[in-house]
Amino acid sequence: MRLNTLILLFCLLALPFALQAQTARDSVHVTAPKFIIQNDKDQILLMYDKNRQAWEVPGSVYEGNISFKNLADSVSAELGVKTKHLQLAGMFTYHYPNKYRNIIRPYFVLTYEKNAPTPASAGEKVGWFSWEEAQNLVPYPASVLILNKIHQDPQAVWGAAFIEYGYTNPMVDKSKITFKIVEDFYRLQ
Repeated sequence: MRLNTLILLFCLLALPFALQAQTARDSVHVTAPKFIIQNDKDQILLMYDKNRQAWEVPGSVYEGNISFKNLADSVSAELGVKTKHLQLAGMFTYHYPNKYRNIIRPYFVLTYEKNAPTPASAGEKVGWFSWEEAQNLVPYPASVLILNKIHQDPQAVWGAAFIEYGYTNPMVDKSKITFKIVEDFYRLQ
């Protein structure tokens, strides 16, 4: 009986460590690309997220058997535009330390094709903005820094890592966002 009690006590004491190790080891990694669509007036297309009531760079979550090119075409079609010239501009990592979750966020630049449907065909949820206007409208600190870096040197492919969390719904409250640069910008190419 005493041996059973000791074994049970040991198991109960070891359980939190076993669960913690398993949770960290089995962390979730999501790929969520963003697509900067640029027109010939040096403007970029932003979409309005009605849930967060905020402008942001169009994006998606990478799921299933699909290429980045097909995903870019799908996002462009949803926005009512036709694009060409998919170019990798950066590969960024977002760490969420309290949730054992990382997001890999590639940023691509696409060129808006002339004579394509206007973004207005997708409703009031998209709009063209100068790079500077876009950086002032987007409430997410990492996205603003990424847009700035890509605009400064569009020929480079950038990398960086961030901690960014605390978004609120239904409206983004910048004061509640936790943000830290874990690894500053560096050139991948």
